[in-house]
Amino acid sequence: VERVDVVRMLKLHRALEPGAMTLHPAIRDVADRVLDAFSRRELLGWASGLTDRVSLFAGLTEEQAGRLALGFTRVEYGADRILFAPGEQPDRLYVILDGEVRVEVAGGVRARIEAGGVVGEAAFVEERAHTGWATTVGPVRAVVLGREELARVLRQRPDIGAALYRNLSRELLGKLRAASVPEG
Repeated sequence: VERVDVVRMLKLHRALEPGAMTLHPAIRDVADRVLDAFSRRELLGWASGLTDRVSLFAGLTEEQAGRLALGFTRVEYGADRILFAPGEQPDRLYVILDGEVRVEVAGGVRARIEAGGVVGEAAFVEERAHTGWATTVGPVRAVVLGREELARVLRQRPDIGAALYRNLSRELLGKLRAASVPEG
C-alpha cells in the first residue's frame, strides 16, 4: 500500500501529506526523497519572476534565481511567532513572501519587513548573535536560507554568491539609512 501511495503521488504530481502516512522504515527514505524533490520543484516555480519581487534576487538571471531558490526551504507561520530572539545564534535568514514581520530591539520597534524583504541577514552575515526579536505580525509565508545551503551555493556557483552578497549589502545599507532618518 505504501509503494502505491508514492507511485500515485508521482503520477498525479501532487505531494502527499507526510503526516498522514505510516511508512515501513525501508520505504521511509525513498518517500522522504520524493517529497523533498516535490518541494524543490515547487521552489523552482516560485523562483519564476523572483528577480523583480525580492530584493535578495535583484540582478540575477532566471537561471541563477532558480538555482539559488533550490537552497531555500518554504515555511509558514501564524501570528505572533518569534523567528529569533536576542542572543540566539543565526543559522538562517528569512525572505518574506507574504505577510509582515516586526523587528524589535530593547528601545522598541526597529522595522516592519513586508513581502520581498529579508529578515535576520545582519546577524547571519556577521555570524554574531541576534540583537533583537523578529516576530510575525499575522500569518507569514517565507523561504529560509540556511548557512549550509548558502555554503553549497557559494562553492558551486560563485557568480550567484557574489550577487547574493551584493544584494545583502544593499539590503543592509537601505535599512541603515532608514534607521538614520529622523521621524517627523
